[in-house]
Amino acid sequence: MFGMGATLTTSDFKRVLLRPRDVGVGVVAQYAVMPFLGFALAKIFELDPMLAAGVVLVGFGGLVALADWMFGETDERLFEKTDKLYHSTHAQYHAITDWFEQLCHVYTINPQEYDRVIRNFSEQLLYDVATKIWCSNEYEAPYRSKLRATVQQLRAYQAKLNKRICKIRDQNYVNTHADRLLHDMESLEQSIQNKLVHFVFFSDYLEHHSSYFTLYECEGIINDEYQEEFELLTNHTYSRYTFAQELKYVITKKQKDFYPYITYIKQLNRQLNKIKNCKSHLAYNYVDRISWAQKVIDSLEYIRGIAVTDPLYQQELRAQEREKLERERISVVQQQTLIEKNKANLLEKQNQLLERELALKEEELREKYGDQSPNIHAHVTIQL
Repeated sequence: MFGMGATLTTSDFKRVLLRPRDVGVGVVAQYAVMPFLGFALAKIFELDPMLAAGVVLVGFGGLVALADWMFGETDERLFEKTDKLYHSTHAQYHAITDWFEQLCHVYTINPQEYDRVIRNFSEQLLYDVATKIWCSNEYEAPYRSKLRATVQQLRAYQAKLNKRICKIRDQNYVNTHADRLLHDMESLEQSIQNKLVHFVFFSDYLEHHSSYFTLYECEGIINDEYQEEFELLTNHTYSRYTFAQELKYVITKKQKDFYPYITYIKQLNRQLNKIKNCKSHLAYNYVDRISWAQKVIDSLEYIRGIAVTDPLYQQELRAQEREKLERERISVVQQQTLIEKNKANLLEKQNQLLERELALKEEELREKYGDQSPNIHAHVTIQL
C-alpha cells in the first residue's frame, strides 16, 4: 500500500475532486456495507461463533485501519504534542519558578533545600508569593490546581516519550530520519526532566501552604469589596457618628434593592464567616497572617455593629416582617379558599350520587308496578 501511495500524482487527486460521488460510494462500501455484510453472512450460514467473529472482524478491518490512522499516536505526533506542552508550560511557569527560587535562595533542588524552604517556612516569602499570584489576576486555588494538573500531564508525556525512545533504540534498522527523531526526542526528554523538578518544587510549595494562600486570597477579596468602608473607618476613627452617616451613604449606593441594609449585612456576615473559617483552618501558626486577618475581622464586626444600630435597618426588619406576615396571610386565605372549593365539589358529588340513587329506585318501581307505580321523583338539593 505504501508503494501504491508513492506512485500517486497530482492528477490522481484532481480526479478524486472531479468525481466525489465515486469516492463516496467507495467509502460507504468500505466502512459501512462490509462490516454489516460480514455479520449478515455469519447469520445466514449459521457459522460457528469463532468463525463468525473472524468474518465480522475481516469486515471491520478497513474501519480499524482508518481509526488507527486517525487516532494512533506516531513518534512524530507524540514528539509534537510533548514539545508543545513543554513549551507552553515553560512559557507560563518558567519566570515565576525562577523568581521563586531566587527569592528563597535555592540553587540546587535536593531534600535538604526542599525541607528548608517548604517545611521551615518564611512568612515574608509566603507573602511575596501570594502577592505575586494575586497581582497576576489569578485566584490561588484554580492557579494551584492548574499547575498541579499541568505537572501531572507533563510527567505522563515524559513517561510516554521515554518509553518510545527505548523502543526506537531497540529497533534493528537505523536511518537518518530515525536518528534525527531519536536525538530530538532525547533532547526534549532531558529538557523536561531538568525543568520538571522546578515545577514540582513550586507546586509542592503551594500545596503545602495552601491554607495560607486561601486566607490571603480571602483577605484580598474582602479588602477589594470593602475598600471604601475601610478608608472611612481609618479617616473617622474617633467619630462614630460621622462614620455612621458616611456608611449609610455607602450602603445605599452599593445596594439597589428594596432592603439595602438587610442585603448588605447578609453579605457582610457571609464574608465574616468565610474569613473566620479560613483563619481557623490554617495548617501552621502564621503569626503575621493571623494578625492581619484578625484586623479585617475586627473591622467588619465594627462596621456590622454600626449598621445594625441604624434606624433604617430596624425599619427594614419591621417592613420585611410585615411583608412576611402578609405572605403568610395570603397563603392561609388561599388554603381556605381551596378547602371551600373542595368542600363544594364534595357536596356536588353527594347530590349527584343521591339523584342517581333515586333514579335507580324509580326504575325498579316502574319495572315492578308498570305505569301504576307511585311517583317518587323528588328534587334533591343539599345546601352548600
